[in-house]
Amino acid sequence: MSNTRTQKLHAQHVLETIALGVAQPVALPRATIEEALREAIMDGRLEPGERLAQQAIANAFQVSRMPVREALRSLETQGYIAAQYHKSYLVTNGNEPPQ
Repeated sequence: MSNTRTQKLHAQHVLETIALGVAQPVALPRATIEEALREAIMDGRLEPGERLAQQAIANAFQVSRMPVREALRSLETQGYIAAQYHKSYLVTNGNEPPQ
């Protein structure tokens, strides 16, 4: 199995695990998704260099892409992730919050 495919499967598994740990109201707000992803980055479940795709996150949390996109933009401005091509982001920090 290719390295890219392995990374994609790992990221999807981590996202699904994160989503399972979040109480899911009828409409999951952006802040809840943002907090769950930030915690996963901070505790190392999402590692630096790991790719996060909007659609994969939306699928894991069972929401539309809009709250995911807003959460990702917020995390990007905080320095936890960096925008990439095809509506995806890369984790930029491991266990330390940005300065």
